[in-house]
Amino acid sequence: MANTEHTAEEDRLGDERALLLTVEAAAQRLSISRVRVYDMIRTGQIRSVKLGRSRRIPVAALEELVRSAMFDPSNNGPTAA
Repeated sequence: MANTEHTAEEDRLGDERALLLTVEAAAQRLSISRVRVYDMIRTGQIRSVKLGRSRRIPVAALEELVRSAMFDPSNNGPTAA
C-alpha cells in the first residue's frame, strides 16, 4: 500500500515546481494582495491563462514581472540587500 501522507517539505517543493499558480499563490509569492494581482492581470502587467473558469498565472510571468521591474528606471532601480 502506497504512503499517501505528504510532508510539509513535499508540499513546498510541489508548489515550487508548479508551472501555473493560482492568483492567491502568485500574490503570496509577490507579497501583494490578491486584488492587486487581478488589477495587474487586467492591465496586462502580468500574463495569465484561463483554464475553464479558473485563472492561472505562469511562474515565468512572475519572473518576467520581477525582471522588468528591476530594470525599469521609473521603479527607482533595484533594491540592494
